[in-house]
Amino acid sequence: MKQAKAALYARVSDPHQEDNTSLDGQLKACREFATRQGWTIVTEVREIMSGAFVLARPEFNALLKLAGKGKIDVIVVDIPDRFGRGDAVAKLELLAETNDVRIVYANRRFDDSTIEGFVQKSADALVSGIERIKIAERTANGRRSRAREGRVIASSLRPYGYKIVSEYDDRGRKVNCVFEIVPDEAEVVRQMFHWFVYEYLSVYAIAKRLTKMRIPTLTDKDGRKRAKKVRGPCEWSRSTVNKMLRNETYAGVWYYGKREVTLHDGTTVRQVSQKREKDDPNCIAVSVPNIVERGIWEMAQARFAENKRRGAFKPTKHQYLLRSIVFCIRCGSRMTGWTNTYGIGYYKCRRNYPSYYERRCTCRSPRKDKIEPLVWDYICEVMLDEDELFRQMQRKRQEARKTQKVFVDSIAALDIVDKKDHHRLNSLLDLYLEGGISKDAYLQKKRSIERALEEREHERADLKARLSHAGALSESDERELRKLRNKIVQGLEQVDFDAKRQLLEMLRVRCVWNDETRELTVSGIFGGDKILSTSS
Repeated sequence: MKQAKAALYARVSDPHQEDNTSLDGQLKACREFATRQGWTIVTEVREIMSGAFVLARPEFNALLKLAGKGKIDVIVVDIPDRFGRGDAVAKLELLAETNDVRIVYANRRFDDSTIEGFVQKSADALVSGIERIKIAERTANGRRSRAREGRVIASSLRPYGYKIVSEYDDRGRKVNCVFEIVPDEAEVVRQMFHWFVYEYLSVYAIAKRLTKMRIPTLTDKDGRKRAKKVRGPCEWSRSTVNKMLRNETYAGVWYYGKREVTLHDGTTVRQVSQKREKDDPNCIAVSVPNIVERGIWEMAQARFAENKRRGAFKPTKHQYLLRSIVFCIRCGSRMTGWTNTYGIGYYKCRRNYPSYYERRCTCRSPRKDKIEPLVWDYICEVMLDEDELFRQMQRKRQEARKTQKVFVDSIAALDIVDKKDHHRLNSLLDLYLEGGISKDAYLQKKRSIERALEEREHERADLKARLSHAGALSESDERELRKLRNKIVQGLEQVDFDAKRQLLEMLRVRCVWNDETRELTVSGIFGGDKILSTSS
């Protein structure tokens, strides 16, 4: 009789279990069982993988390949719970059967060839599945409880600027986890916020500057595996800078449970995550050491909101100094940069395209080389007269305070009405549950209130955007503007594109193009409207 060839399989679900005796104990039991059966042991494998996964098991998949080549006949496992959890065991057994290999348990408590054994096996699988769900719930509840106590839940990835320090007890169990600031990385983070908030650099420009300065990324420092779309050493991406500038951890608040993660079992372990709102009860705020001041972080978020309102876009092939700054007088839309096949640049109204059909704007496009020098020459005149420039800015600041108060009062009034409507929704639900109104009447009134809430939310967003635009430069912004002005005035002829664009952003320049009169109206925090003619 042919002697069976066996492979021994041991599994634990957590990498922290790899160093204990569990794997060795499983393999010892499997080895003794195979020896008693008189089988030849071909190989022994160890797997670190959740018991819920079926296909995402590289070591088990390697055994199936050996079985397909006829090199093994059976796979010996200690007990079913060591093989998988819940219905995963049945799936794994079926998968093995399709590859002409049997799964044999060294410590099987019943004979599944009988009806009683089959029922017992099915019951064990059901209980195992329920236990797996309970384990996941207990683990999640424990982590949430520790987060509510103010503890950081460690992950394999650390934020740039911090290192994760864990504390363990005498038995090797983790008792605490904290963020500690890495001084050299923290300085880079502060510099990034300074460039973004005070120097008005774009996310793309910050990434370019960091790359040029050869600042190591987190991938460089931690030796992480690079993606297939390889970035070179010290090469920063826009997405990385964008995430860092939006990360509230740097302002001293770290969130646990920011994403709801669902694991899917495929050829690899795949995670599908959905971002939770910060007011979600599963999203827990934890205080950590801050790298930047809260005010600086909030100014950065306001800058993002302003960029979105102004229509900031990704880098273009050609440079347009007045990008997102020029507006059409006919329809009020922004005018985008456009270069024809002859290399001549224009500013074209966004609605001046055939796709708008009867709503298409007929505004004629001004040439880039006509309006950009006009605007820049005017800005140079403004910058040269320092006393008048900052006198006008002081006047604008006083006007802005009055305007902002109107917007703040309007937003507060909307909040009061919203609070009343939310109370009406709760009362309406109670009335329906008590049988006071019919379901159709309840749904109709509910939709009406929700529609009003949605309309006020849009109105609130518009007021907040206008509030942001109405604000004048703060004193710290004004100091930065003075530094930039002095630098530019000393070499007006050598000012590059990035410096020009930065200045226009700080001065909050806005241009309106009138194609009938061929005039450009320029305004900003430096004073009233100035009409520039392109016909002269």
